[in-house]
Amino acid sequence: MRAKDVMRAEVQCVSETTTLRELSRAFRRYGVTTIPVINDQGDLVGVVNEAALLSAMLPSYAELSDNTYYMLDFEYLEDRAQEVEDSSVRDIMIRGAISVDENAPLMRLISLFLLKSSSHIPVVHDNKIVGVVTRADICELMFD
Repeated sequence: MRAKDVMRAEVQCVSETTTLRELSRAFRRYGVTTIPVINDQGDLVGVVNEAALLSAMLPSYAELSDNTYYMLDFEYLEDRAQEVEDSSVRDIMIRGAISVDENAPLMRLISLFLLKSSSHIPVVHDNKIVGVVTRADICELMFD
């Protein structure tokens, strides 16, 4: 069995230029926590997840130590969230994310899920995304 045999062919993607505001809406609309990122040519260039989005809204440790107002007044955090909402996915995405060719064997997928602790693995053909496999897909296949 190959990746193309178990993948979901309908994949929701975002572009590198998608704003973080649009990204947050996409997570909710599609009911997912990780979304593949494509460039203008449709090539897979990374993935973005909810954790990266939340991290972008929070100040770094250095910012916290430089500005104690973050800890005293949550309005500073709300202001920061508004400042970053027009940033692009390119700024927070995980580049070089794990993907597999559509002809990858099932055992390679299982190994990657276990070794990399991923919940989703994009499936590609000539670096164009053609599907996605989730851990739930593999579990359902194995125990159905």
